[in-house]
Amino acid sequence: MASFKKTCYAMLKDYPSLFQNRTDCFDQLFCVLGNGYEWENGELVDQFKPTPTFIKEKKKRKAKESKILRESILHLDGNLERYYRIYPKTPTNKQVAIRYETIDCHNRIWYPIESQYTPLFNIPDNVKLDWAEAAQLQVILLLGDSGHWNRTVRWCRYSPIRIIEAKQKLNELQVRLSNIITTYEKKT
Repeated sequence: MASFKKTCYAMLKDYPSLFQNRTDCFDQLFCVLGNGYEWENGELVDQFKPTPTFIKEKKKRKAKESKILRESILHLDGNLERYYRIYPKTPTNKQVAIRYETIDCHNRIWYPIESQYTPLFNIPDNVKLDWAEAAQLQVILLLGDSGHWNRTVRWCRYSPIRIIEAKQKLNELQVRLSNIITTYEKKT
């Protein structure tokens, strides 16, 4: 089991081109259907647990692919900038910490969240405090990004009625999460 912060750090470190900041992690963890994470004991847990053999093979395969790609780019034009866009360098712990603290919603297109099956709408009652706070922040970001709803209508062709329903669900969820967090605070 991992805390929200550890999960985000792992995502930011292992997949730097996919996850630029904590906002990307929020979106992936709470809004994306079939993201590989399931609620277990109040935490979102990665359902894929790689074996040591798998990790070794993955490293070998990545090194081989990386070498071939690097050599072909060097052969073509000598510009390694394209190579590092495809295979970015693994960020340092300090860089990951900075990226974790960054929340950026400017012109963001969130994953459509109207589905009842998203992890955000299936938060268990025994959710851990850090996960409840992260989910609450995600709800606040979604509700507060007024441009998101306009972009959602345009890109996903949602009807205004479905968007109103999604906003109502998010408002209800925000109240529920506030109650859960308040309960934790009373216990301490």
